[in-house]
Amino acid sequence: MSQPPLSAAGTAMTPARRNRQRLCLLLLIALFLLPLLAASWLVGYWRPTATTNHGELLATARPVVPFTVTRSGGTALAADYLRRRWTLAYLGAAGECGQPC
Repeated sequence: MSQPPLSAAGTAMTPARRNRQRLCLLLLIALFLLPLLAASWLVGYWRPTATTNHGELLATARPVVPFTVTRSGGTALAADYLRRRWTLAYLGAAGECGQPC
């Protein structure tokens, strides 16, 4: 004759408790699985009706005057540090920033 399954405390588990634990496990799995399924469905089947672009795409790259980028400690970055990386640069008039910069 087989023994009934034991809980973590070493006591025999009742069928109601076992069913409640299985339900908790299934709900936990659904908690993580349902958002993934919903996202994959949205990517595959739902598309917005219209899009709006903000800003202006530059047709050609604009040449930039050579400059030196320094870290907060005062050390300069290597000349090729920004090469082949997407970079967002704000170019303002020299000397306007003052002390915060």
